[in-house]
Amino acid sequence: MGRAFAKRNQGFTLLEVLVVVMIIAFVSGGMVMALSGSGPEPLLQREAARFRVVMQLAADRAMLTSEELGLRVTDTGYDFVRWEQESWQIVNNSKGLAPYEIDENIGLEIELDGLPWEEDSLFESEGLFENAFEEDDEDEKIMPQVFIYSYGEFTDFSLTFSWLPLEDEQPQDITVLGQIDEVTLAPPEGER
Repeated sequence: MGRAFAKRNQGFTLLEVLVVVMIIAFVSGGMVMALSGSGPEPLLQREAARFRVVMQLAADRAMLTSEELGLRVTDTGYDFVRWEQESWQIVNNSKGLAPYEIDENIGLEIELDGLPWEEDSLFESEGLFENAFEEDDEDEKIMPQVFIYSYGEFTDFSLTFSWLPLEDEQPQDITVLGQIDEVTLAPPEGER
């Protein structure tokens, strides 16, 4: 009987090994998820960095192709437009400058020369001559907020990426600054 007891204690059963492997897999999976940066702050950083690169790409394209481009920022994302003949047209023939929708939890706010952009223009107000200058076509006029000139410069702007869901620890907003021909990430509020 002593021999049977000694034979039984020589190793672990397959079930015991599988349980240990499962525990290790769950612990390591949890650590990877915790350290991967899937929270709001890395997402804001990634979206701001993407915009910075794409805006620089648009300025480079405008200079290389000698065309006038523009940037339009909406509630759901941004797109680039090109001046063709007598109107602005959305750029669809470039993968990098194609219309882009941001994550639904991120809000965008654009300021031009330190003033917030307002959709309503002075020229669109109801007035004495409200019907005198109406055009026949009811198409929506495309108008960029930021102009990207054919010599590579653009109008000054700042675009703020903010996290919309309110949380206990709200991540800090990230602002992208565009000045003359350079696009940079603004330093955090405490470091300015």
